[in-house]
Amino acid sequence: QGEDSWLKKITDTCSLRICRSMARAIPDGNSVKVFRAEAMKVGFRECRFARSCYVYEVNGDIKVMMGAHVDDGLWAAKFGYEFVMDNLLKRYEVKAIHEKKFRFCGRE
Repeated sequence: QGEDSWLKKITDTCSLRICRSMARAIPDGNSVKVFRAEAMKVGFRECRFARSCYVYEVNGDIKVMMGAHVDDGLWAAKFGYEFVMDNLLKRYEVKAIHEKKFRFCGRE
């Protein structure tokens, strides 16, 4: 029940993934601005309530939701919309992408 039930609800309708260490040569102090600009280029908009949260919508329906912190990203994409994140991540060197079950606490 508990943890597995909410995870099953999510994974029945979308893919839940995390990537660690998105690397790119960006001058210090500009990484957030550059990431935001890259996200906007592929169709994301920044959420008003949290500047590190982005959504990709089609006709008002959220298809992808992503959060980013430093060089890590966590996202959920409805099936058929994984290409949106692929388009964003191809702009970066990504060490690994984990799907469905993972542990993330900000430390390696």
